[in-house]
Order: sequence, then structure tokens, then C-alpha cells
Amino acid sequence: MKSTILFVILFLSLIPALYGGELQLHVATEHWEPYSYLDKQDNVVKGSATAVVRLVLEKAGIPYDIRVYPWARAYQMAQTKENVLIFAMTRTTVREPLFQWIGQVAKSDNINLYKLKKRKDITVNSLEDVKQYNIGVIRESESAQVLESKGFTQLTKVNKQANSIKQLELSRIDLLVISETSLVPEFKLANVSVDIVEKVMVLIENRPYMALSKQTSEVIAQILRKAYTDLVQEGKIKH
Repeated sequence: MKSTILFVILFLSLIPALYGGELQLHVATEHWEPYSYLDKQDNVVKGSATAVVRLVLEKAGIPYDIRVYPWARAYQMAQTKENVLIFAMTRTTVREPLFQWIGQVAKSDNINLYKLKKRKDITVNSLEDVKQYNIGVIRESESAQVLESKGFTQLTKVNKQANSIKQLELSRIDLLVISETSLVPEFKLANVSVDIVEKVMVLIENRPYMALSKQTSEVIAQILRKAYTDLVQEGKIKH
């Protein structure tokens, strides 16, 4: 263990030389309040998960930049490019082998299905009942992947959660997939009253993580994992 730690420390000290002084992690995220969002007043990416990611990267001493993208684009970048860190991404069985996982960046919560309160025609007693309805999901989200793996075909995919919220309000979709934590802020952003919806059922447990692309050096992953573990032990990260 000591030899591994010494190697990581040595590698970190040599990063500028190895990469010509130009190594910089590109951190990709989406608008997902309260985890990550672009504060347009100062043009800075903020949020509870963003704060954790910044702590880890600064502890590791690795230069970085953070940008907000539509989720599908961020997800594609993290699967195809070197030196890409993505968050806040739910850790699932499907995604497990696709990335180098660093640590959880927010407390777990539930991703639920919601419907309009006025839609008395929608009756759900099991997940199988849901298949008959049109469901709004974020493109390449864990929810979309889980539903597709279970044979769901009536999925209306969008790049922004606000689009699904508007579609639900107008009954263009029957059900909306969204996490409990982001329900209120996302409805506020869409300028739609959250009082018009009610929870139908829990879909999956959401465990938001930060992860590196497979193309990124495994040593950088080790450095970030050590920084994350140290911050947990110091009590600066609590999940």
C-alpha cells in the first residue's frame, strides 16, 4: 500500500512534465438542480455535487474546468475522450464497466414517476402497468437506460428536464421521471407549479457519483480516489 501511495505522489509531482504542463481534466455535468447548475449571474457552475467535485480536484492538485452540457453530450464525451470527469451520474449495473468510479457526490435519493393529479385515467399498481403510458425521460439518463432494458418503448426523450415538465403539464406525456431532490427546483425553473403533480411510484434509487472516462490514466483515478477518501476521513465529505 505504501509503495502505491508513493507512486501516486511521484506521478502527481511529474504531471506537468509528462503532459507538457498542459494536463487539465475536463469536467462535464448537466443542469440538475440542486446538484449542478450554471449560475448565470457570475457564470460559475455551482451546486451541492459541484462543491464536492471541486473539493476533490483541489485536494488532488489537478487543474480542471467545469462546463454544463445536455446530459447526452456529457455522457458521450465521458465514454469517448481522454481526461474527462463526469458527474453527477447514477451508478448502475449497466454503467459499472464503462467508467472509472471515484466517489459519491451527493446523498442517495429516489427517482420517481409522477403524473398530473387531474389524470384520473392513469392507474399504476406495478411497473408492468407503466408500459402502457408515454413517459418523459432525459436522453441517455439512467432512468431511460433502466426502462429500455426492461422493454419499455413509449419513451419521449428530451435534453432538458424542463421540456418534459412542460409536456406533462400539457398532457403530451403521461408520466414524468424525476428525482425527489430535484423535483421542486426543476419545476420552479420550468415555471410550472409542482402542486399539479403527484408521485405514482419509486422507479430506482439514485446514487450520484463522479467518474472518469476509461481513456484517462488509471493513476489519475487513484489520485482522485485517495483525495476523496482523505476528505471523507477529514469529515469534509459526508454521504
